[in-house]
Amino acid sequence: MPEREEEKKPTPEGSTGDKEAQKAAKAAASITDYFTEKDGDTKKAAAAVASLAADEKKETGLFEGELADKDVAVIVEETDLAKDQAEKLLRRNNGSVVDALQAFIQQ
Repeated sequence: MPEREEEKKPTPEGSTGDKEAQKAAKAAASITDYFTEKDGDTKKAAAAVASLAADEKKETGLFEGELADKDVAVIVEETDLAKDQAEKLLRRNNGSVVDALQAFIQQ
């Protein structure tokens, strides 16, 4: 009896292939889906960070007067904060060095 070659059935994608090829295609599709979902998470995280930065800039109730350079220097020296952080700390405490240092210590 002559041996018959088995017919390959078309896959949903329209091509012919065996079970191994179908498994490989399915695995590749699941990997692609995984990375697409992760990219979406990355985009959401970037948007959240941008939103936080925008909210930080919109902070209300800060001291709007002129800060003395010597006051900023004292805060920088005593707390090891960067100059912009020292200024923000002073502004949150109405420009008072004493209040700013107390607030820093209580953090």
